[in-house]
Amino acid sequence: MSKTENKEESMCSEKASIKAKFKDLKLDEGTKIIMTDFIKIREYDARFEIWSWDGIYAFSLIFFKEDVKDINEQQLINLINEKFDISDNYTYRDNGKYIFLSFNFIVS
Repeated sequence: MSKTENKEESMCSEKASIKAKFKDLKLDEGTKIIMTDFIKIREYDARFEIWSWDGIYAFSLIFFKEDVKDINEQQLINLINEKFDISDNYTYRDNGKYIFLSFNFIVS
C-alpha cells in the first residue's frame, strides 16, 4: 500500500470516527441539508453543514458538547474564525448534547 493510500485510509477512518459522534443528531422540521462534511478545527471534531429552511440559507458548525465543555462561546467563535469568517452575524444554540453555531445567513 502506498503512502497516499495509507493517508486516504487514515482520513476516511478519522471522518468515520467524527461522524459517529453525530449519529443522534436530529434535524429541525423543514430543514433541507444541502451539504455535510465532518471536519476538525484544531483538536475539536465538528459537523459542517450548508442548509436551507423557509428561504434562509446558512452554514452551521455543530460540536459534540462534551468535546467543547471547557471553552466558552467567545472562545469557540475565535476558534472557528481561524477557518471561517463568522463576523457578528451568527446564532449559538446549546440543545444539551450538541452546540450549534450557524452563520453566513442569506435570505432569498
